[in-house]
Amino acid sequence: PAVDGIIPPRMKLKVDETHLGLRGSYVVSDRTLLSAEAVQRQFSGDADWDLFTYAIEGFFRPFLLLDVYARYEHDAVESARSVQDKVKYDMIAGHGIVNLRDWWDIWISGMYFDFSDGNDRRHLTLASQWLVWERPGLYLGLRYGYATSDEERFDYWTPYRLHRYYVEALLRKNYMRVYYNIGARVGVGRQSVRPEAKAAFAESVERARRLQFDPGEEPSEGWEPILGLLASTRIRLGGHWEVTGEVSHNRLPDYREWHMNAGIKYRF
Repeated sequence: PAVDGIIPPRMKLKVDETHLGLRGSYVVSDRTLLSAEAVQRQFSGDADWDLFTYAIEGFFRPFLLLDVYARYEHDAVESARSVQDKVKYDMIAGHGIVNLRDWWDIWISGMYFDFSDGNDRRHLTLASQWLVWERPGLYLGLRYGYATSDEERFDYWTPYRLHRYYVEALLRKNYMRVYYNIGARVGVGRQSVRPEAKAAFAESVERARRLQFDPGEEPSEGWEPILGLLASTRIRLGGHWEVTGEVSHNRLPDYREWHMNAGIKYRF
């Protein structure tokens, strides 16, 4: 974290991980599914500690047109510096999907992160999607996202009053034993300047006036282009095996992220 407004220098860290976990699900009824998972994670290299993580989630269909998903999880923040500092979080999430028509869905989602370093982060998403071409599973949609956190950190994402507006296109379908989800989002985003950053710039301007130097540009709150890309697949092999893969990229006003994941699952 920053000390007295000073950004810490870049560090090259190497953190290795091994983990072992279990996941189980229980079908309560045709409208309710409960799942739980537990993972023992062991970090080595520039971080040397163990963490027992866990999660519980539920899928509910209280009536025909509404699907509800809820999840709680306890885990480590996914950045090398945060793992080195042993920063953990507890997360609560809730998602609702209203199926207004066979071709029209409305989404609402909320997430809350409580970090072990005293910070938090809150998310809200609203979206609407329309099925415009059934054969390949082509959807077009609009999406709004809001995210904010109380305190700034340089080791993980801490937006401040970030608003995002997207248009999106998705290809999503099950075909034979293959599921695919390919999407792109483009839009604009704007993030507010934190009060402490405004105060620091005002102090810099006053000091510049006294000492006769250029204080630089004022922190900006303008709109900027944003982008999101996603491709994921799930392939069933036989009666129990599944191969999964995912790659995504997000570009926000203050954040760039690449994510890649692949795995093999065996279902009992």
